[in-house]
Amino acid sequence: MVSSTVTVQRGETLDRLIRRTLPNMPLHPDFLRKAFVSLNPQVFPTGSPNQMRAGANLQVPSMAALRQMMLSQNPELSALLQGGEGPTGHSVTTHPSDQRHWVRFP
Repeated sequence: MVSSTVTVQRGETLDRLIRRTLPNMPLHPDFLRKAFVSLNPQVFPTGSPNQMRAGANLQVPSMAALRQMMLSQNPELSALLQGGEGPTGHSVTTHPSDQRHWVRFP
């Protein structure tokens, strides 16, 4: 479930490392920090994302690992991510040209 490994540079913060390894990732920074900490407990001895060991090798979570973590924290998202029906019973997969679900402004 891990896509790659990256070395922590001296003085590098976890946020900078995340931007370097997962650029333009549309997930909340707190979620990504938790994913890195949970995948690399040896690099974060106190469990805090604010303290990393320079020179350590960090495993970068794969998309599958991030998805699994998201689903474990929010099981109600499984229908949304799998293209099933949402909590209202309506299909959550729509074609972009389907104008029935577009937001309309006056």
